[in-house]
Amino acid sequence: MSTSPHRGCEKHLMSKRKQQILQNALEIIATEGYAGLTMRALARASGMKLGALQYHFRTWEELLTALAAHVATEYRRSFEVSETGDGSPGLRDVVTFLFDGDAGGKLQAERLWPQLWAMAPVQPVMKSSL
Repeated sequence: MSTSPHRGCEKHLMSKRKQQILQNALEIIATEGYAGLTMRALARASGMKLGALQYHFRTWEELLTALAAHVATEYRRSFEVSETGDGSPGLRDVVTFLFDGDAGGKLQAERLWPQLWAMAPVQPVMKSSL
């Protein structure tokens, strides 16, 4: 039985693919609202069949949990880049970032955050994750 010389890269590529799928989910939420995010819509936006998407995220809850973690990671990275001085952003910094600081950026915060906020009471997984 031979092993692929690129076997170590598979996990890294899978991670990049999942990140792209999650970014597509954020695009859908930001442009169509959270009601527009379905597994079928996400599969279509990601250029794959529903079964292939379910290979990456077996359940809706698994997708939402990963999505919340992805958003948290991206916000954390953005805050780290914008940190000044004492390293802890104040309320004004957070509000400015959420609604002005990332306009049109990767997270599309000006459109995404209100949708995530509205999604939390409807999706228990999002409520506990956010």
